[in-house]
Amino acid sequence: MKTDVCIVGDGIVGRTLSLLLAQTGLEVTLVQATTPNSTSTSPDVRAYALSAASQGILESVRAWPSNPQDIGPIHAMRIFDGKNLPIRFDAKAMHTSALAFMVAAPTLLNSLAQAIRYNPKVTLSNTIQDASLQVICEGRSGQLRQQLGVEFSSQSYEQTAVAFKVKHSHPHEQVARQWFENGDIIAMLPMANQECSVVWSCSPQKAQQLLALNEQPEKIAEQLSQIGQGVLGATYGTLKLLSPCQAWPLLRSTALQWTGPSWVLAGDAAHTVHPLTGQGLNLGLADAAELTKVLANRPSWRAISDPKVLLQYQRARKLATLTTGGGSDLLHQVFTNQNPFIAQLRQIGVKGFNMMDPIKNLVAQQVMN
Repeated sequence: MKTDVCIVGDGIVGRTLSLLLAQTGLEVTLVQATTPNSTSTSPDVRAYALSAASQGILESVRAWPSNPQDIGPIHAMRIFDGKNLPIRFDAKAMHTSALAFMVAAPTLLNSLAQAIRYNPKVTLSNTIQDASLQVICEGRSGQLRQQLGVEFSSQSYEQTAVAFKVKHSHPHEQVARQWFENGDIIAMLPMANQECSVVWSCSPQKAQQLLALNEQPEKIAEQLSQIGQGVLGATYGTLKLLSPCQAWPLLRSTALQWTGPSWVLAGDAAHTVHPLTGQGLNLGLADAAELTKVLANRPSWRAISDPKVLLQYQRARKLATLTTGGGSDLLHQVFTNQNPFIAQLRQIGVKGFNMMDPIKNLVAQQVMN
């Protein structure tokens, strides 16, 4: 029997999209992705900084975590560039409860699975089904997009992201901190119970060194403590790893074509950005919300696979992704450049930016929404 929409890829974006589309009355089949990483048995150590907009999307499908211990609100953020004073963002100054919310990937997947279990319009499947519209959410390494011959433009940052969890003896006070040091980018993202999710973006060689120390986690903790000439260690106290390191190469990529005859791309299958601004999943969830809106608001005489309908989605999301990805790319180039002249200009710019609260709050508001 033909279904309305077949979503290939049951990650966070695919599961969210299935629930959003089901709310509009469409019959949805959700298919497990068949990517090279889908057979991995390693626990997923990733956590995501979710914007207020993403929180609203997940709440609308009843998949926002109900346990407060599963949510780490970010009340403030400090961005350090060497010895310079940090850039400061504060939720209180913006009259909001939090800049973002940290949630572990397994928690999100479990919450979405529970919501899907009780939704009669979402059917789970191990195989791709005949459908009026196919949505590809397999991720950047998905096979189906490749089979369709979609050109996927990628630019390597020549960096690898290494993710793991730590516990620390000093409270993080719900402050996210990010260090730019010798080309590396280290993010300490507050979770519950004096724990942080760490994302260490570094050279592939450094990443291999960290992965090789998985059997000696105390040595990774020691290296982490020395960031900022010991400032990180002084801030967080004694560090202890709670998980092994996991790593993946960092790319900025986008599909040149997001729609075709009865198919559409969403999430990492359509685009990836550098994680330094924490916007990857937020962009994917915004894809799901936009596609749902476009399909729900189409004229009744147009099919859900109508090219003109799908092009509305492509135009809206390509522009948003280009803006966000370009901003992340610019920040990466500016803050990882080791040229002394650029570093001096950067220091002047940071001091000036810190003094312009209206502009600073506007930047933060754009990220949150």
